[in-house]
Amino acid sequence: MSEIRLDDVLARVAVSRRYRHVSDEVVRRLATEEIVKSHNLADAEKRTKRRLHQIFGAYTGQPDYPQRLLALARAIDGGDAESVREVCRLA
Repeated sequence: MSEIRLDDVLARVAVSRRYRHVSDEVVRRLATEEIVKSHNLADAEKRTKRRLHQIFGAYTGQPDYPQRLLALARAIDGGDAESVREVCRLA
């Protein structure tokens, strides 16, 4: 069995749209706890994200989809590809 590196788990969680704004220290602590229970890197990532969901999922609301759709339509109408990408990135 290969060694699971903490930095690899942190990097995978950091690119997650849902958890990229969570404190690095919180993610580090949870990942450290979950690595010892994991079979491989993918399992460690999944366990860490599950813990993050248990902690933060109850406190994050649903996105305002009508507002986001309106912002996207405005960006498309503006014709600026970078604005469209920015709206999509924030969604």
